[in-house]
Amino acid sequence: MVCPICSSGQITPLYSAMNVPAFQNKAYPTEQIAESVICGNVSLYFCENCGFVWNATFDPSLLEYDEHYQNEQGYSPMFQSHLQNVCDILIPHLSQESHIVEIGCGKATFLMKLGELGYTVHGYDPAYEGMDPRIIKEYYSHDTVAQQPFDKADLIVLRHVLEHISHPLQFLQSIAEANDYQGLLYIEVPDFRWIVEKNAFYDVFFEHCNYFSLPALTGLFSDVLRTGTFFGDQYCYVIAKLEDLRSPDTSSHHLSSPPVLQFSECVSAWKSLVSSGYFVIWGAGAKGATFLREIDPERQTISAVVDINPKKQGRYMPKTAHPIISPQKLHHMQISGIIVMNDNYLDEISLSVQEICGKIPMYVLGRRPMPV
Repeated sequence: MVCPICSSGQITPLYSAMNVPAFQNKAYPTEQIAESVICGNVSLYFCENCGFVWNATFDPSLLEYDEHYQNEQGYSPMFQSHLQNVCDILIPHLSQESHIVEIGCGKATFLMKLGELGYTVHGYDPAYEGMDPRIIKEYYSHDTVAQQPFDKADLIVLRHVLEHISHPLQFLQSIAEANDYQGLLYIEVPDFRWIVEKNAFYDVFFEHCNYFSLPALTGLFSDVLRTGTFFGDQYCYVIAKLEDLRSPDTSSHHLSSPPVLQFSECVSAWKSLVSSGYFVIWGAGAKGATFLREIDPERQTISAVVDINPKKQGRYMPKTAHPIISPQKLHHMQISGIIVMNDNYLDEISLSVQEICGKIPMYVLGRRPMPV
């Protein structure tokens, strides 16, 4: 086996998990359907040459992104603030006449934000639910680009897409070729260093077939215009010219030591907490689905999952089939505490809980399992 990015044979196994739901961001209409979801396996390997991490047992045939896929975070004021931060990062690299194409635009929340700023925008995503003619409800490919009448992009946006692509370098090369190696590329992905530092077992999903740290991401280019981390260091990003895309160098021999994952210790601590009472978690996304699979697979101590996305409410989480409820339902529940799936949303969640049912002990992933 060799690294899919740089072809180095200096690779190390990191982590494995069997029978993982293929989708963490789908919510299902019945318990039975939720419990019978398609599953796959996770076997993470680390390349000591370029720092890339990937799932060697990933099977893309298990995945189908459609209108049932719900990864919309735009209902949160905190996430809207993050999107504005991304806009602020991009604007200095654009002119008012810039044409922006977002690949994997989801429900097009971010793309519409760019459109409102006056840019010409187009997007690709088979899971798009609206009717805007600027969004092509297909996967991005050389063929779909060739069929479109609009011009080449001045900026191509990949927000939380590259971690879903089993051969990321080839995918980026196909984008560069389709755009005649012109224009800029913005990539935003989860930062694997944050996962390691937080022992974030809840941030490893089947959907994410690869993981980048900032050095691994910038190593895909001979030069970058801007790079950094944000969103509480959970995400890293790069802005680069498509013409600067390259294959990472394998001749430097500056090998990196494999990271140490201590997921089992973190899992044990959270299992100990939930065994002491009855809890709900806040966040019906991928973190929540993975947390439930590890901590309460039989629905014994976690009563429900709270989420502000109305399209998820009244449905069920993948595999564990925990019910998804609106925040207002908390008013009628007797619980020991709320476990928040993402530290970034703690303030707005705390405010909502206070308004609905007063003070309830709250616990946050990424911290010790103690009330905040």
